[in-house]
Amino acid sequence: MFARMGLFGRLIFANGITPSVIYFGPAGPVVGDEAKEMQALGDSDIASFYKRSMGSHTFLLNFGDKDYSPEDLSAIMLRKLKKDAEIELKASVNQAVITVPAYFNNFQRQATINAGEMAGLKVLRIINEPTAAALVYGTSQSSGNQTVLVFDLGGGTFDVTIIRISKTAIEVLATDGDHELGGKDWDDRIAAYLGERFHDDHGINPLDDVMSFNDLLVRCEEAKKQLSNRDRARLVISNGDLITYPFGITL
Repeated sequence: MFARMGLFGRLIFANGITPSVIYFGPAGPVVGDEAKEMQALGDSDIASFYKRSMGSHTFLLNFGDKDYSPEDLSAIMLRKLKKDAEIELKASVNQAVITVPAYFNNFQRQATINAGEMAGLKVLRIINEPTAAALVYGTSQSSGNQTVLVFDLGGGTFDVTIIRISKTAIEVLATDGDHELGGKDWDDRIAAYLGERFHDDHGINPLDDVMSFNDLLVRCEEAKKQLSNRDRARLVISNGDLITYPFGITL
């Protein structure tokens, strides 16, 4: 049995997302929401957004006197998804199709295959995320030929791809993007803006304190999600036990 997996943690049978965050705690690596909570609390034993460096031989993170490459970290993530898929499907999962950004080069694609094999999976195929999006939303089943523009905004990357869809094939015509313009970068910009506003009013920048900074990032992410469905969102910025200050963000 196999499931299609992306390195950001989406499974085809699940509506939710497993955050690609890893917490290296005393009991071993913890992946997903719990790891993200530890990140929000300011824990430094956290790995996230390593997908941007996939295929790099110089990117290494050290946890517990051990170095981890992007392949190592992705393997931990995929191992978690494999386990979740087996629980959901009530069957062994040993094969997978893994999606990657369309801009990934051969080295990055091979590194992804390596990570899948390290996770105990036989990688049947690597496909581009915009192609997967077209398949998931059923565009390929429409009658006639189509040319489609796919916006692929993930947690760490943003890609725009033009694909041509026929009854027999999906062809990528052009793709471009920025691997440092994902949701995280939006959160960082909102946090920087609010940190400056807070400093102007109170003479203290919450970004200078680890706990306040991580708390603000969590609140900025939630506000960003709210702005997907409304024109205005409110969030509270705090710095220690002294100051709590509400801010409104308007589109």
